[in-house]
Amino acid sequence: MTEGNRRCFASGRIAVRLLAGFALAAAATVSLGVPVINPIGVIGEGRPGPNAWAPLGSGLPGSAVYALAKNGTNLIAGGTFTVVGGTSTNGAAWNGVSWRGLGGGLSDTVTALASDGANLYAGGYFTSAGGTSVNYVAKWNGSSWTSLGSGMNGSVSALVWAGGKLYAGGAFSVVGGAAALRVAAWNGTTWAALGGGLAGSAVTALAHDGKNLYAGGDFTQAGDVLASRVAKWDGAAWSALGGGVDDIVYALGFYGTNLVAGGSFTTAGSVAANHAAVWRGSAWSALGSGLNDTVRAFASAGTNLYAGGYFTQAGGGAASGVAAWNGQEWAGLGDGVNSWVRALAHDGTNLFAGGYFTQAGGGEAFGVAVWRPSILSSGGVNPNSGAMAGGYTVTIRGSNLGSGSDVTNVTLCGVAVAAILSQSATQIVVRAGATANAGLGEVRVFSASLGQTVEANGFYYILPPMVWDP
Repeated sequence: MTEGNRRCFASGRIAVRLLAGFALAAAATVSLGVPVINPIGVIGEGRPGPNAWAPLGSGLPGSAVYALAKNGTNLIAGGTFTVVGGTSTNGAAWNGVSWRGLGGGLSDTVTALASDGANLYAGGYFTSAGGTSVNYVAKWNGSSWTSLGSGMNGSVSALVWAGGKLYAGGAFSVVGGAAALRVAAWNGTTWAALGGGLAGSAVTALAHDGKNLYAGGDFTQAGDVLASRVAKWDGAAWSALGGGVDDIVYALGFYGTNLVAGGSFTTAGSVAANHAAVWRGSAWSALGSGLNDTVRAFASAGTNLYAGGYFTQAGGGAASGVAAWNGQEWAGLGDGVNSWVRALAHDGTNLFAGGYFTQAGGGEAFGVAVWRPSILSSGGVNPNSGAMAGGYTVTIRGSNLGSGSDVTNVTLCGVAVAAILSQSATQIVVRAGATANAGLGEVRVFSASLGQTVEANGFYYILPPMVWDP
């Protein structure tokens, strides 16, 4: 029995197909790491299903993803990795179908990304980008890298764009040739210090609410004010946020209008807060019982706050590397990832996670994955069963099955059809092939431009009636 025909003995009739509003690729890959599953193809009509994890193509093999950002319609990833094909390092863009490098890449690890809507900014440990000399920060305009003045004298760990300025935080003390302690702002032409800066080893997180800049990290003073690891810059002066926290802040974000902080701390102000806390303008509060290890990233959407990090539990329940807070309690996201998460991004529909992992939700995903709505699909194959002898017409309906002329093959239950009679992007008519094996199996449409669209358990080859011969 062939491998294709073995699929005929699978059970169940409804296929679960993961789709993304952001047009994201699914799991299957060929041996060279090239995605083969059509990320936007659907056979039949669908209805919303539960969220589930999926890879983004063949992922980003290598060490780890440390930063994620949306830039236009692309998802940008930064870290320590080599793009598939080896053409770029440490920075890559996902266009919904495949990964591509950003110019010649960057010479060392990328730990921070930000976008102004047109340009991408990267910060990290690198000193060159696309062959251009840059010091720890650079701008990508879609085709080439440029420096931002003379850059910094030390690494950049956090970036945020707000009010026409790029804010950078890190381990530097000089920016653009002038003193700027751990934090600075770029106005498109020059760098400027923010008051007396922050006294400590590094700024590791930044967030902006449209009026104020918030900084988190490992410091004890902001300007001339004592501030324990988190502080606010109002455009003129620094101020503390209550008593701050008792250990390093690695992540800042917003939940509604409130600032949230994540890190290795267990106390915020005078309140026990395990690795996550919310600042409500005058005092710190815990987020439930928190998480059992360090939080490194936040993203928010609707009523949910998402956290990523080194933890395995959230609110006392299992949560492997990533979890969601709904305002009342924590919950894991499926099986999570098999190691840690360092970056999160949300596009309004899909949550993207980057880090050091090889699996998400139990399936293969190298360094980056998406938690997204699934579609339960059925009913796109008519008839959905037929005789093993083949020779009859089968119509396959759906969406984005191909370009309209580039479907090169269709298989029913692993058996190639005898002929493709007509095709469009939404309908393909074939003549069923013959098989020696009966059973239930998948329908697979092969498009040269989009890849393979699959309907699991979509067709049944029927055994011929038994003839009694006494």
